[in-house]
Amino acid sequence: MQNWSLSDRMEKIVKRNILLVGTNTPSCGIYSFVLSADMKKVISYSQQTDIHNPAYFTMSRNRKFLYALDDSPDHGSITAFSCEPNTGALAKINTLDLPEARGSCHLAVTADGRFAVVCHYYSNWIISCSIRTDGSIGEVVCKWKHESEEAYLNRH
Repeated sequence: MQNWSLSDRMEKIVKRNILLVGTNTPSCGIYSFVLSADMKKVISYSQQTDIHNPAYFTMSRNRKFLYALDDSPDHGSITAFSCEPNTGALAKINTLDLPEARGSCHLAVTADGRFAVVCHYYSNWIISCSIRTDGSIGEVVCKWKHESEEAYLNRH
């Protein structure tokens, strides 16, 4: 017989297999699916539609926040969401428009959780934004544009 403490039991109850799926179709948004322990059944799901075309997203290290790039042909933006740990439901915190950013293709959060770095395929911008302690996206702190013609010649 295994002897578990109350905290061990609570951890097993609270931990969930949550799958997040972004869409860029007419259904739009990010879906959160809660999967069974064996990961063979969907127990429940929710949809966050405050983002139209989530081209890329990533979680904070503590799994409390999700950051998503919304990509459109003429500009981009980054949106912060809080993530409910039991259901994976997302609640929008804020959005920062990045007008010069077209073709958002990658997003990373620094290990200390203080900055988000966004790369853009078509406009060649790399932009870093601050992340506030409440998980919201702050201001742009650094922008760099790659100007080499080789950037265009070597694309596939």
